[in-house]
Amino acid sequence: MSEEKALIQAICQEPGDDVHRLIYADWLEDRGGPGDTSRAEFIRLQCALASGRDPDGTPVTREQRERLAARQSELLKQHKSEWEEPLRQLGATTVTFTRGFPEKVKISADDFIKHMSNIRAICPVQSAIIVNCQDIEALAASPHLTNLTSLGLWSNGISAAGAQALAASPHLANLTCLNLWDNGISDAGAQALAVSPHLANLTRLDLGYNRIGDAGARALAASRHLAKLTSLDLGRNGISDAGAQALAASPHLANLTSLYLGYNGIGDAGVRALASSSHLGNLTSLGLRFNRIGDAGTRALAGSPHLANLTSLDLGYNGIGDGGARALAASPHLAKLTSLDLGGNGIGKESLRAVERRLGSRRGNATGR
Repeated sequence: MSEEKALIQAICQEPGDDVHRLIYADWLEDRGGPGDTSRAEFIRLQCALASGRDPDGTPVTREQRERLAARQSELLKQHKSEWEEPLRQLGATTVTFTRGFPEKVKISADDFIKHMSNIRAICPVQSAIIVNCQDIEALAASPHLTNLTSLGLWSNGISAAGAQALAASPHLANLTCLNLWDNGISDAGAQALAVSPHLANLTRLDLGYNRIGDAGARALAASRHLAKLTSLDLGRNGISDAGAQALAASPHLANLTSLYLGYNGIGDAGVRALASSSHLGNLTSLGLRFNRIGDAGTRALAGSPHLANLTSLDLGYNGIGDGGARALAASPHLAKLTSLDLGGNGIGKESLRAVERRLGSRRGNATGR
């Protein structure tokens, strides 16, 4: 094995350790071949941007960060095509660099299965967006999934059977992020994911637009394997009050900081359950746009001490009137809000102004009609 291959192998085996990356940057600079100096510089500056410290361990100032970011963009503009070419030859159509190396690729399922071992031999890819997946069972059986911490499979039409194949795969045990948006997995697919011990390391799960319904929501809420989740997206799933109540009652979702339930059928009863849940006290972002929430549900949100950590609240396009807006404006629990969306509701100008006054200088977004 050549010296360069040994250095890259060390990076791939310990992708979280910047020491190997910086050693490789030094090696490139010493070699001094065409483009080596630029690549070494790029590795060092991306590591510094990611860690907030320069190679000597000194904290990077805001001004230095701006300069590093500008230089990063300049180097990518000059060399991106050259640095991506080896991966493009192996089927990658999009490549994202992190800490000096390709870490995320967009690739077809067939090319992932055929070429991922070669890709991993030259860079520490840990995140993949899979497209054109015609055989989800073959993908789920691929041992190359073991090296991933993030997997995106949105809009591949994998259905419930595909979700079941993924749930049964031991190769997904290292995943922390899984995105299955728009795959028609239904409640059966959600139930399979919920009972899978192989998904116990997930911290982010996106199941939006999958028709999982209340049955799927209940299965996820009951899952002890999903207790590490910090972000859960269940938008556009036909979830009603019953599903929201199940989620609110789940002790397994206590680590959530972001919960998105937009474009469902949740009314005041479901929102009252969310507002009264002591398990949701870590939420900083709650998305409830395009539901059936009225003033009663909004008052429940405004009066909830469990939602005191919210910085972002989306209540757009519900049935909220002046009473609900005034309750939000008077809430002693929403002091951390920096973003509040009330667009598409029947709220008068005076009530909106009261909300704006309440948010004051913290208002990042407080929209009304």
